Amino acid sequence: MLQTPNNPLGNGENVNVCIDGTLVIDQNFNFVNSILFMKPGAQIDVLNGKKLALVHTALEGCDEMWRGIVVQKGGGVKMEHCRVADAQYAVTAHPAENGNEPIAELTILGNDFDNNFVGLLIPQTPYAKINAVLSRNVFSGFDELKHPYTGQSAAPESLPEQNQRALAGMVVNNLGAFSSYDNRFEQLTSGIVNRGSNLTAHLNDFADIQTNETLYPAFAPAGIALANYAAGHNVVAATDNTFNDCPMGILANLCELKATGNTLDYVDRGIWASLAGAGGIAIDNNEMAHTQVGILVAHAHAAGQVSITGNTVKTEVAGNGTGIITLYNHAPAVVENNAVTVGKAGLGISIYAGKGAQLLENNIILADQNLAGAGISLTYAQQCLLQDNAITGAGLGGPGNIGIEIVASPGNVYCCNTVGNTRLGVSVSGGSLATDNFRGTTFGNHAGSLYLPNVNAVLGSQSHTQNKWTGTGAAVYGVSQQ
Repeated sequence: MLQTPNNPLGNGENVNVCIDGTLVIDQNFNFVNSILFMKPGAQIDVLNGKKLALVHTALEGCDEMWRGIVVQKGGGVKMEHCRVADAQYAVTAHPAENGNEPIAELTILGNDFDNNFVGLLIPQTPYAKINAVLSRNVFSGFDELKHPYTGQSAAPESLPEQNQRALAGMVVNNLGAFSSYDNRFEQLTSGIVNRGSNLTAHLNDFADIQTNETLYPAFAPAGIALANYAAGHNVVAATDNTFNDCPMGILANLCELKATGNTLDYVDRGIWASLAGAGGIAIDNNEMAHTQVGILVAHAHAAGQVSITGNTVKTEVAGNGTGIITLYNHAPAVVENNAVTVGKAGLGISIYAGKGAQLLENNIILADQNLAGAGISLTYAQQCLLQDNAITGAGLGGPGNIGIEIVASPGNVYCCNTVGNTRLGVSVSGGSLATDNFRGTTFGNHAGSLYLPNVNAVLGSQSHTQNKWTGTGAAVYGVSQQ
């Protein structure tokens, strides 16, 4: 405790001290231009009503991990331009559990959190509130962690036990509101793990996130830069963030999502959202390159809303990939004005086992005629509208290379779409009845323009529907050019 005779910390300026056990902050105190060497398992405990300020100060473990800074309910920590290393939880803040309890306060600006198991931890509580400002910090895990201290355990926090590498920059639970602004997360198993909080992530930078699957095989957020899990009523806003070299960029499971203005490069799985209850999913104006599956939405609740608009997605995989896919989606979905380039194999936009999607004014390029699958693929899809989409291929060859692929998808409307320079313009298989609703299609050059391979392929009669053939490639299976 600080309230003891002969306090060795003096006024807290230019102090080099080794802390063994628990340093209890029972009065307001500052460390400035100091170095705190933390013995194995040591911690700093900030009590209710007390404030600890750390400025230009380093805290690092001696031989093994140390526990970290613990901010009790009603305590406060201000950190600026510090370095915190080798802690199990660099900062743990205990939130208020009801409206009558004091609220912890965090101001954490411009710090380096290096090689900690977790940088910031907000423990699980049924009701959680803190006041926190976190900005311009770097959370990184470049080196192997120090050995755990005796008795170290992550079980109380429902996390895996420490195993060589850093787990996450932030783990936050059940907060009514939490924001991460302009922070960087690098070489971690996960950047931010959000469980049951309303989260705003803005202008953050995520780089070189690792799966570490042999070290943390049961950790679901492994390899995910921004991982969100909820129970159907939380809201996540991810705006203007940058993701580079990550297995997955954003995951939003059982929560509403607004993902806007994000840039993702070399991210295998870009933005995935699922099961948002009656809430909404909006994935708009993001840019993705070198991805395998750019945007995936599985939003089963018919009362929900899905918007996927204005995105630029470029896939670049030799195996099957997809620029944009809705999967088992029964919520009304608008997929509009997206630019998708299939660099090698796979699909541009896919509607699989869903209904009610509107695909409007999308521009899809199939860049490799030998590997490309289809520009737009409907499989077991119903009550969808495809209008004013343009699909352009790189040649008439390849085993796939289809402009629009329709598989067992009846009851859809096709209007004013343009396909050109693909092996097949439109391919139909299975019962896909759309009588008089396949209208205004413009076919360019194809090896086969409209392809119905057998008697099971049913599109229905099309009378005076103003489809146009402007290039090579006849329709197959007795479909007249109308």
